[in-house]
Amino acid sequence: MLFHIQATHSYETCLANDPEKKKILRDALKSAEQKGVKIHNLVSSRPAHTLWMIVEAETFEAIDEMFEPIRAMTDAVINPVMALPAS
Repeated sequence: MLFHIQATHSYETCLANDPEKKKILRDALKSAEQKGVKIHNLVSSRPAHTLWMIVEAETFEAIDEMFEPIRAMTDAVINPVMALPAS
């Protein structure tokens, strides 16, 4: 199942300004496959302090587990989505 994730934070809580939090985010993303989450696309807008992902997982719980280490650092909106033909 595909999911669209939008994760936001404020300038004051920006992970880029805190090396320890930045490492926690990187480790969480690196652990995705181990937790049953395949990241298809990951993009960000630094000025907007927003990150978007298209991920694939069998269950929402797998995504929840991937987000566990960063739950307090970001606000995430996670929605199931489906692929549409390009034409």
